[in-house]
Amino acid sequence: HISIGNPDSLQVEGEITLEACIFNTSDPRSGQMMRPFRYIIAHGNDGRTEVFLRANLFNQTYEVGSWQASGDQTHCATCKLPPADYGRWVHIAGAYDGSKWCIYRNGELCGQQDSPTGAVRVAGSEWTI
Repeated sequence: HISIGNPDSLQVEGEITLEACIFNTSDPRSGQMMRPFRYIIAHGNDGRTEVFLRANLFNQTYEVGSWQASGDQTHCATCKLPPADYGRWVHIAGAYDGSKWCIYRNGELCGQQDSPTGAVRVAGSEWTI
């Protein structure tokens, strides 16, 4: 992964867009139990908060959202990770617009979830890609 630090200018709260072109090389069955999350872009986890765009191999989904330890709250949208995505390039984007998280796969909306919480401040951890 690449760390881009934790500058004040990237302490984003509320509305946010995260996107990347990814080449899925992982076997969808490997690491499901031991390490199910494959982070694409992440700010955190500092033990209290996190913002993420990731693949969840356990659930076979792409996910975009935020997490807060207080109350163990996860606010996110999910989209099925089809087997056809392994071994090819895929564009994944996720956004919070102030009222809902949305996730897009190759430009098509594939999941959304109403949420009062968007990106959360992550003070004690770096952004990684």
